[in-house]
Amino acid sequence: MRSVLNSLKLAKENVRQWILVFMIGWILGLAAGMGIGISIGNKRKLWSELTDSEKKARIASITAGVVLLVAGVVVFLVLLLT
Repeated sequence: MRSVLNSLKLAKENVRQWILVFMIGWILGLAAGMGIGISIGNKRKLWSELTDSEKKARIASITAGVVLLVAGVVVFLVLLLT
C-alpha cells in the first residue's frame, strides 16, 4: 500500500513538472515567434531592396527561430517519452 502511495505521489510531481515545462515552452515559443514576426514585418521591403545589414539581421532572426523551434520540439519529445 505504501509503495502505491509513493508511486502516486511521484506521478503527481512528474505531471506538475511536465505541465510547468510545457507552459514555459509555450511562453518562450510565443515570445520568440512574436519577436521574429515583428522583425520580419518591420519595414517590409523586397529582398533586393534590403541593405546587407538588414539581410544579415533577417537571416539571423529566421535562423534563431528555426533553431528554437527544433530545440523546443526535441525537448518536448524527450520529456514526453521519458
